[in-house]
Amino acid sequence: MSMKPTLEQVETLRELFLKKCEKETIPCGSFHPIDLERVKTNNFYLEKYLEHNDLDMKLSLQLLWDILVWRKNFGANEVNESNIRMDYLNQGIVFPRNRDRDGKILLIFKAKLHVKGSKDMKELMRVVVYWIERVLAENDLDRMTAFFDMQGTSVSNVDMDLIKNIIEIFKLYPLPLNYILIYELPWLLNAAFKIIKTLMPPKAVEVMKFLNPKNVSEFVDDENRLACWGGKDNYTFSFEPARPKSSNQRKSNLNNNNNNEEFFDQSTSMKKVHFANSSPTRLPMSDAEEHLTPTNEEMLRITPSDVIVLNKIEDSIEGELKGSVNITCTSKYPITYKIKTTAPLKFRVRPSSGALNPGCMTTVYVILQPGNKVSSSSKDKFLVMCTPLPEDIDVNNSDMLAGFWKALPSNSPNVQQHRLQCICPQNNQGNNMHNGHAYSDDMGDGGKNINNTHLLQLSESIKRIEHRTNLSFNLHWLSLLVFIIVSIALTYIIKQEIQGQKSDSCSKRF
Repeated sequence: MSMKPTLEQVETLRELFLKKCEKETIPCGSFHPIDLERVKTNNFYLEKYLEHNDLDMKLSLQLLWDILVWRKNFGANEVNESNIRMDYLNQGIVFPRNRDRDGKILLIFKAKLHVKGSKDMKELMRVVVYWIERVLAENDLDRMTAFFDMQGTSVSNVDMDLIKNIIEIFKLYPLPLNYILIYELPWLLNAAFKIIKTLMPPKAVEVMKFLNPKNVSEFVDDENRLACWGGKDNYTFSFEPARPKSSNQRKSNLNNNNNNEEFFDQSTSMKKVHFANSSPTRLPMSDAEEHLTPTNEEMLRITPSDVIVLNKIEDSIEGELKGSVNITCTSKYPITYKIKTTAPLKFRVRPSSGALNPGCMTTVYVILQPGNKVSSSSKDKFLVMCTPLPEDIDVNNSDMLAGFWKALPSNSPNVQQHRLQCICPQNNQGNNMHNGHAYSDDMGDGGKNINNTHLLQLSESIKRIEHRTNLSFNLHWLSLLVFIIVSIALTYIIKQEIQGQKSDSCSKRF
């Protein structure tokens, strides 16, 4: 869990950057005006650099500098429909559509539409940058979820150079991905993706999830899932140009330090996230004031009511441990809920807060973070809090909802609390277990980043895997060809034999 930087730390980073501009041979004016203005005025933008580097000021400054240099050289701010390959864009290899359960935009990569070596890599990456820039601009720099749809893919669709380039591109954005979702990965490519994971930063590996039709609903609800993923959205990609914004809108977005989400309309292929398939109804102020008074009425029904049981996720490649809690609104009015844990670095709670209409239900998932251990006698606890939903809270704005809960005292008479314990009955042996991995206290420092030598070794391993896979496919086709030739030859021989027997029979008659 990243630490929230203070305003003083943000100002310090800004001052250090401007001072560095004065000292370096690259003048400040060499950077793009949009990037410079963002550094000078947008606190939220600088916060992301500090969070990304765990508040390390030196690393944050260097990352900020390196990224602005890259953005200037790459021309990230100038990428638009007039200077990218429209044939690549219209093919729909990558496009944004809908949102995950946390309300973050899905940037979808259709792997089966890309064939290795068929496209100019630089131009294809410009298309990827175009979509990243567009989504960030139209969502006020909010993070997104990368969804890799691997359905129908084969070795010819897996381009390791493309994947490595995409990883490098995302490293150049300080706004972390909410998730990296890999859907329907063919078993043949498991080994390749294990190598890919070693190329990724540890924080990215933590949010990488392998999905199948059974568990995809845990991350993307029915309304936001494409029909090909078993959802209700029958959308077929068709490129829609970006809607131009007025100068006042651009200025407003640039100076927006609160990360307010701005939703597309249907023409731009985005949908709003749904809370239990329906956003809570807004009440008149008089009603809102009435139901904000203290009450003994139970506002939530929680199932299970006392213990969250963690079990291994079925078909999970990583052997992850997960539990779930169903929350039902039993109040006559819309409510908002928030879940806290005694071990915030150990568990990921999704969603950790939200809102519900009367009678509606949502499922909250508790997933053990990689590298943590559990036991059958775990003392980890969770606190579910709920309170009536104020009228002025926009439930689609996660920051506004988080700010409301932060300002609300936990001992407020309007807040009801439910406590849950977390256990893992599967782990009844003497050994502890990490999430998906056997654990011992002498594992050493295996979590260090790989160095350049390791990268070269991995690159060679990738080439060997590709060579062996291609050889296997070639042998398969060769075997099939030999089988067909032998079959034709045998058919011909048998036919000749039958004709010879008929000829001998006719000779004997005469």
